[in-house]
Amino acid sequence: MWTFTRKRECFSVSGSLKRRCIASAAPSIPLQYSERELEDVRHYDKVFASAWVDHSTFVIGTKDNNLIRWDTDTGKQLKIPLPDSPQPRTHDRQDNCGIHSIAVSPSRTLLATGASNPDDVAIFKLPSFDPVAILQSHENWMFASAWVGDTHLITGSRDSTVKLWSICSDEILNQSPIVTRTDHGDKVRDLKYCMDTETLSTLSQDGTCKLWDPHEMLVVSSIRCPDPKELVCMAVKAPLVAVGSQRFITFIDMRCGHVVKSISSADEGWGVRSLSFQDNVVTCGGGKGRISFLDTRTQKYIRIREMNDSACTGENHMDTIAYSTGTGHVVKDQVYNEHFAGQEIKHAVYTHSHDFSGTSLLVAGGPLPYGLKGSYVGLW
Repeated sequence: MWTFTRKRECFSVSGSLKRRCIASAAPSIPLQYSERELEDVRHYDKVFASAWVDHSTFVIGTKDNNLIRWDTDTGKQLKIPLPDSPQPRTHDRQDNCGIHSIAVSPSRTLLATGASNPDDVAIFKLPSFDPVAILQSHENWMFASAWVGDTHLITGSRDSTVKLWSICSDEILNQSPIVTRTDHGDKVRDLKYCMDTETLSTLSQDGTCKLWDPHEMLVVSSIRCPDPKELVCMAVKAPLVAVGSQRFITFIDMRCGHVVKSISSADEGWGVRSLSFQDNVVTCGGGKGRISFLDTRTQKYIRIREMNDSACTGENHMDTIAYSTGTGHVVKDQVYNEHFAGQEIKHAVYTHSHDFSGTSLLVAGGPLPYGLKGSYVGLW
């Protein structure tokens, strides 16, 4: 009832009043969460990406290269066919990393994600999901994408490049990027665009976060991350860039390009796998299957056990800062039977996404160990 009321209130107001409504409620919303695990996920392996496309519909992308449209009102799922590349790729590999990125344009009329070849980028119209373009240029898996307005897209790849594209076609064409940059020395794992400051942030396994002028596609600042291990996710809200690593959430001030604070992950070395800002609260998805909420004003995790005892993690009363995801689904194949039989499998929170009202949280992921198959999807 609380969730319905909050959604009704937030959708009934507009503009700055709506933003103030969400902002004032942001620290208290995590206290009200309860999990509704979506059980029909046994056909998918590891959810790596997600996004809401309207108030009741979200999209997920999986390691086994499935793009799924999910209606929360009806519970119906629809598998969206991924378009094939219009030109053969001489460097195609047999392996497939799946879909690591889903980005919705500001007007919510276009969606960018991986194509049938994970090196390529597929552009779909919304809400019809008709394919309109395939972008071919990356020489390895596309890991990250972000819209700069409705006609320009920036992508980052395992090939260490960052590319800027112009999206202006109504047909499926092979399009070339406007700009290709090779400023990173290793895989580009994530990138985000901050509309308020018109700043692009990129994160690489070379241990750096770079701040860019997206209009010139030039790096204006390069920051060495305190913990260079497992740099896979980031989030932005002016003036902060939040970077997730194996041990920390590191905050960078994009105005000066300096690290201002590193806070230990709630997942105790299992890695920060997904991050997002909801006003002054950073939602953190961890490799140990936890969801925690960090208030940037107090620089502390929001304590939630008192109001949600049964949903909280930990075997003692000291662990009061994180929810634990449900059981999800694990494929009990040869890998499981030989290496993990009888063990409790935690699902890493590879992706999460707040709905438009800011009161519901989509959480998804799968087993962290390599070779172990399974998935988890839940609404909080």
